[in-house]
Amino acid sequence: MKCFRTILLFFTLYLIACSDNINVPQNESLAISGIDKSATFRGDIITVYGSGFGSKSKVNKIIFKAGAKYQKDSSSVRTDSVLRISSLDCIEWNNSKIKVKVPFYATTGKIIVFKGIEKSNSFVITINKTPDFISVPILSGKFTMGSKTGFTYELPEHEVTITYPFLISSTEVSQELWMSVINNNPSLQTGNKLPVHNIKWIDAVKFCNELSKILGYDSCYNFISMDSVVFDFSKNGFRLPTEAEWEYSCRAGTVGNYSGTGNLDDMGWYDSNSGYLIQTIGTKKANSWGLYDMHGNVWEYCWDYFSEDYTLAANVDPLGAVSGPGRVIRGGSAMSGPSYCRSSVRLSSLSDSTWCGFRLVRKK
Repeated sequence: MKCFRTILLFFTLYLIACSDNINVPQNESLAISGIDKSATFRGDIITVYGSGFGSKSKVNKIIFKAGAKYQKDSSSVRTDSVLRISSLDCIEWNNSKIKVKVPFYATTGKIIVFKGIEKSNSFVITINKTPDFISVPILSGKFTMGSKTGFTYELPEHEVTITYPFLISSTEVSQELWMSVINNNPSLQTGNKLPVHNIKWIDAVKFCNELSKILGYDSCYNFISMDSVVFDFSKNGFRLPTEAEWEYSCRAGTVGNYSGTGNLDDMGWYDSNSGYLIQTIGTKKANSWGLYDMHGNVWEYCWDYFSEDYTLAANVDPLGAVSGPGRVIRGGSAMSGPSYCRSSVRLSSLSDSTWCGFRLVRKK
């Protein structure tokens, strides 16, 4: 009887295995079916979907057949046509999904997945040089700069004329934009949509030149030495705002302490509403000219040297003092009290660069 039961068991298992109604698992074909973004940029994180990718292994990799010929400086030229990323270096890799950071030197082309020597189909990917950012046109005009009642270095209140139109970025430079250009992130608090910070004034200037080169504009800054920078106002590339351009844009036609609604809680992140944390750019209200975070979040570098005496500055298109203790920073930060987030407040960059960032200006 025992022998008969054993035979019956094996026979039953055989019938199950051979049944047409049972789907016997087969090896999935290696194929890419799609990407989560129609367009991406260098340093961005993308998710590749498909089948048969396998798991993380030394022999599995993803290929960006879209290498770049990109010259960062006279001693550094990249001419790779294929950029390989091991599955071990990917953020995530499983049989149906790969999460990977777009290589810094990748350009529009194709991606391919390899599982050992097995090769997937190729899939076209569009890779922009930088993420999109918005520049707001500012018209020429006059405004009252400084303050009657602020700190001594905000005095005296005086009329300034800007004789030319210009473009200014609607937000502070984000960490994702910074990383797409510089390929590192010095920020203490990290996040793609947070403003870059913990940088020195000279780092912001170098960024402006590099972004201008990448996007095909003239460089505005010439470096005589690491400590000596010449500003060519005639060039069309990206640059820091002058102090007058910054306050003119911040005020956007207002004369009070804060632009927009005039209520700091509406307009910016400061010590009482930020939790002492830098916040995502563009999440407070814009001023009437479409600019966000002019009050709080991070201090913003300007071109000008800091001077405590406003009477030394010109009243038409001022470029600031010819020397001074550091460069001007404006706007306050998420760690600042309300008095340091006012439209007219100004400090020297020598005070602390930890919570300093910047926004971009370019000729219209």
